[in-house]
Amino acid sequence: DIIQSNGFIRCGMDTDQTYRLQLCRAVAAVVFGDPEKYRLVKLSSSDRFVKLQNRDVDLLFFSDTHTMEREINERTTGMGFTFSDPYYFSGLGYLGYETYVKCAEEQIRYDQCQDLRICVGTDTTHQDILTQYFPSDFMVGVSFDNMTAYLLNGTCNVLVTDSPDYFLEEIVREANGTVDGLSVGDKFLEMEPLAAVTRQSDREYSDVVNWVINSMKYAEAKNITK
Repeated sequence: DIIQSNGFIRCGMDTDQTYRLQLCRAVAAVVFGDPEKYRLVKLSSSDRFVKLQNRDVDLLFFSDTHTMEREINERTTGMGFTFSDPYYFSGLGYLGYETYVKCAEEQIRYDQCQDLRICVGTDTTHQDILTQYFPSDFMVGVSFDNMTAYLLNGTCNVLVTDSPDYFLEEIVREANGTVDGLSVGDKFLEMEPLAAVTRQSDREYSDVVNWVINSMKYAEAKNITK
């Protein structure tokens, strides 16, 4: 009822990356019959679940990994959330200065690699995964929004993120050209199931979101464009 009274869907996102924007538009098309009836709300990795719980947004398309913990007791809110079926399986990998990317991928922590510093988003599954590979003194917890800045100002020399190729494109775009010495690693730490997130109190709406995602996956598989 609140969504209908607003007259548009509020999608919480960290970027207007094309495929997630199209998912938001698809939900708007089903709910309102108009794919333009949406608003993008920029969120950070630390506040996204809080904003969803407080009804500041209607769903998350934020590269959120579906975990059992988040279904039952998400750590920043103490609440459980509903996750759609995965819309994408994202490879978690390294991006940074080539020498240190190799250090990270080979898990080398001595000689030149002792200066390795890996920026990772706080309150993310990325941070949980990275602790399986490196002790805390090699990790720098940062806001997801500031990871690029910390890499370029030398706070860290490697980032761990999903879609590292996309991140590199963003860095080059912000620098208005090439950035010397940056590369993307060849290995993935883990493949993460990314899903849309809604409140558990909105069961019917959650079902609609899940139906939209599965319909779009079916349409892509069958090459249906209209």
